[in-house]
Amino acid sequence: MSASSSHRPSSCSRCHRSAPTAHPPKPKLTYRHSRSRTGERSELIHDDGEHARRQAQLWDLWAESYDDWHASNSPHEAAEFLIKHLPDSGRILELGVGTGRVATEIARRGHPIEGLDISEAMLAQLTSKATDIPLTAYHGDMANIPVAGPFGLIYCTSSSFFHLADQQRQVDCFRSVSDHLAPDGRFILEAFIPTPELLSPARTMTLRDFTPSSLRFSATVVNRYTQQIRFQEATLRPEGIEFLPVEERFCWPSELDLMAQLADLELEQRYASYTYEPINHKSPQHVSIYRRQTRAAGRNRTS
Repeated sequence: MSASSSHRPSSCSRCHRSAPTAHPPKPKLTYRHSRSRTGERSELIHDDGEHARRQAQLWDLWAESYDDWHASNSPHEAAEFLIKHLPDSGRILELGVGTGRVATEIARRGHPIEGLDISEAMLAQLTSKATDIPLTAYHGDMANIPVAGPFGLIYCTSSSFFHLADQQRQVDCFRSVSDHLAPDGRFILEAFIPTPELLSPARTMTLRDFTPSSLRFSATVVNRYTQQIRFQEATLRPEGIEFLPVEERFCWPSELDLMAQLADLELEQRYASYTYEPINHKSPQHVSIYRRQTRAAGRNRTS
């Protein structure tokens, strides 16, 4: 469930911890399907299943070409930032691991890591290229994390969180993260910040690139009321047209902070990039670090 390049800024960072030397021979791919935390409400189970199946179908289409679309987006700075914020002990889990652009970089530095994704085709790409590194992948829905915790670090990069395309599923994800975090754990979330250019006009078509034998463009539809975006990345070639669709629900940082509060988490720090650039009103993206709430109040969740 990795993000498309349409609204995704590049990432950066600084330093990392020394790495252990043990390496399993191959990544282990384990398939587990998620179950709803609200099982007593059958309608929510149905809705969650429909959303999860829809996202799986969309990202299966991206699997073969995703790495090509992101070839210029280096994972090194993101990996360094994430490793720096890993507690002294604890497991690492990436939500929306996709083809493993960031996770494989962390694993190659000697840090065992686990990844969760809704798309089996994306996970197949990850498995085919990730050998001799300590990486375990799971198939499931990050709105209801099916992997047993606790984790010292859970992270989600490249606006993949927004692919939970309705508000309830985004709230569920924060709560599931909270349930799986170690007491000293951190949840790091990278996402774009909606801009006036993104929200207006509500329908756009943008030429991305062209060669003598291809034409690549994006078509975008924005629903400002529901905060949902639908877009198609289309590539025209003599042999045919390739369509790569994306559906997501964007949030402003303030809404994410409220979701965190509902999950007994709080914002610890926020930057404009993985290079620790200070955030301001012109920042196109944010990297937010959440931890468990330090105050005693606010422990009761709203269902």
